[in-house]
Amino acid sequence: MTPTTRRALAVVALVAVAAAAVSVVFWLAPRWDEGEGGTFGLRSFRVITSLDPEGALVGDQVSARASVLVNSDAIDPATVRLSARFAPFGLVRTERAVHEDVGRAALVEVVYTLQCVTVDCLYAMERVVDGRTVARPIRFPPGTLRARARDGSGVERASFSWPEVNLRSRLDERAIDLLETRPASFRRPDVSYAVSPAVLGWGAIAAAVALLIAGGWFIASVIRGRRQARHLRIPAHLTGVDRALALLEHARALGDLPGERRALERLALELRREGEPELSVTATRLAWSKDGPRAEALDSFAASFAEARNGR
Repeated sequence: MTPTTRRALAVVALVAVAAAAVSVVFWLAPRWDEGEGGTFGLRSFRVITSLDPEGALVGDQVSARASVLVNSDAIDPATVRLSARFAPFGLVRTERAVHEDVGRAALVEVVYTLQCVTVDCLYAMERVVDGRTVARPIRFPPGTLRARARDGSGVERASFSWPEVNLRSRLDERAIDLLETRPASFRRPDVSYAVSPAVLGWGAIAAAVALLIAGGWFIASVIRGRRQARHLRIPAHLTGVDRALALLEHARALGDLPGERRALERLALELRREGEPELSVTATRLAWSKDGPRAEALDSFAASFAEARNGR
């Protein structure tokens, strides 16, 4: 791969990483700084219903709660209207609250306080038949939700259902225990944060962008390649024997015993190629002697080698 090609690939890698970083910031990053709570996949609204309690004594009050999560970009929360019927229960009061601070959505909560004190409640309650408790769960009719779209395109409609509720008689002996004090209905506490979601979110985005840039830089560095400094200890114009001798002298100067062995083995190979089998055998014997090549033996070998070369 040519240097020009490496540089071109490095530029392409950096451009791709920069495009990914821009995508994270401008398309994938939730808009925490605008108080919109990030991405939101709800098309229009969703209804969640609950009853508290789902089993009550005749005459007890029951809270029927409908929580409507509304996509406030598409639906005006102020136009959300619920229609519901709770026979045989009677409606005591209705409470409505709208929370606009649920990210890009709004939460509309409607709480109906119900109470069953009619004759129909006596027929609907649990009773003991032949020693067995027979329960007749009360099923409320489905409710209806209506809301108007912000763009004025029309009215959104949907139906929703309620959980079943069981009524128990106050006169049943086993129901007397139910007259004991029950815990109050759960009310969610106010949300608090040790670290602001905006700070945490943008910190995570900044870290992601930094990691993308660092990864792109490493990729570009690998593609481009770094030139390593190469120092030729031996000139390229020397013969194989001359190069082996130069390596041997270099290893002797450094006191590098493994280097001396490798240089002598290389010298033996080069001498064998040049038709000097006796000198090759001597070089091999010196290379792999038990205690390593000694200075006297190397000097003697060098003298024999010089004499043989001069005698050509």
